[in-house]
Amino acid sequence: NGVSPDKYEPISKYKARSILGISQDSFVLLYTGRFAPIKGTLFLVQAVHKLSTKIPKLLCVMCGNIDGDRESDKIRSFIMENNLENFIKMEGFIPNDSLGPYLYACDSLVLPSLMEATSISALEAMSVGRPIIGSRVGGIPELVIEGITGLLAIPGDSGDLARAIEKCWSCLLYTSPSPRD
Repeated sequence: NGVSPDKYEPISKYKARSILGISQDSFVLLYTGRFAPIKGTLFLVQAVHKLSTKIPKLLCVMCGNIDGDRESDKIRSFIMENNLENFIKMEGFIPNDSLGPYLYACDSLVLPSLMEATSISALEAMSVGRPIIGSRVGGIPELVIEGITGLLAIPGDSGDLARAIEKCWSCLLYTSPSPRD
């Protein structure tokens, strides 16, 4: 498996967010994948909850088959019980060839996996120049150069994942390009 750097038509973050109806001043996290316990998606929504009062305009966009995977009910319940509807956008399944705008719209891809080989999601995000916030498991540490191409967190630790997300936000806050880049 591999990813061609030409897989997605390049578009600006501004245009991608316009296409998807995402506010230009949001800090956007993207998750693409299954909603299975091994993927750590519950830890991601818990981290978003911890950061919902710390990061203005935080938005986590989650793409995947939310209706067919085992973690679906837990994730939906957690979102509803904690009033996270304004912070987490469930997009459902997006065909791989339609992911381009999501990748270009995000500030970072998040991989909260508890076990992972080489993540195609990470390779796709890297092919469009997005940093990765991932767990220190499997092939993720082989793809992420800490502090350069992304940040790593302790697997299964929503607090440490929140720390990494907040650090990414803080770095982007001081290095953000103009709104139309």
